[in-house]
Amino acid sequence: MPTEPTTLVPLQPSGDLPPLYCVHPASGSVYCYSGLARLLGAQQPVFGLEAPGLEGDRPPVGSLAELVEAHFAALPPAAPGTPVHLLGWSLGGLVAFELALRLRAAGVRVGALIMMDSPVPRVFQRPPEADILRRFLMETTGGDAVSDEQVTELARVLAAPPPTGAELDDDALEMAVLRSRYAVFRANTEALIGHQMTGRYPGPVQLVRADRSPAERMRWIDWADQVTTHVVPGDHMSIWVGESLTRLATTVTEVLAKVDPSGPDRSTPAAG
Repeated sequence: MPTEPTTLVPLQPSGDLPPLYCVHPASGSVYCYSGLARLLGAQQPVFGLEAPGLEGDRPPVGSLAELVEAHFAALPPAAPGTPVHLLGWSLGGLVAFELALRLRAAGVRVGALIMMDSPVPRVFQRPPEADILRRFLMETTGGDAVSDEQVTELARVLAAPPPTGAELDDDALEMAVLRSRYAVFRANTEALIGHQMTGRYPGPVQLVRADRSPAERMRWIDWADQVTTHVVPGDHMSIWVGESLTRLATTVTEVLAKVDPSGPDRSTPAAG
């Protein structure tokens, strides 16, 4: 029988500690967490939750609620009382937040909920296609500067008719991957635009914010009973490299260490 596609991706599967699940940003990929998984050490299991459809095995989902259900179904059963740790960057933080609510409703103990540079969702109009293309290039390349020429070229490539038959060479396969990944990014953007928060989180939230990101866009204290804010050097993209990544890993390690594997989270709340 064919195997049902899953969103679960092992990043560092070994270790005896309660697992950490890292939720994809808008790009749908969990590759951004590879360096963090390595720095957390061999005893900390780390898994990614990638967006449905990223591998071209199914269509991307159209709402954040569907994303949450797909990831909920992908999580292996946890032993009673064993904490499940969640982490998400950017859009992934919002998905992790909603997934934490879903897990708690199902009776699963959520340990650490770590949201990394994740703005609170707000009502806004759908951005122009060029803006979505630009953001896609920024997230997939890790850069913060994308030229108009790059955006125009990407639009041209995506608009070209897909090859068939004998035309299916390596370049054509790369284009197929690009199209599926942009479809996922676009669907995730649409899901964010249409999302309404489903509830207030009754546990502690750990917010990790880049020092160049606007704090006023990350007022999660409006949606959680406890928020502790950790500030790391860099901007939304650069926190994943160099000294910023080292600081991130140290912060995550300290947060996870405060969660008792057999008891309540001992994290200290602070206004965020």
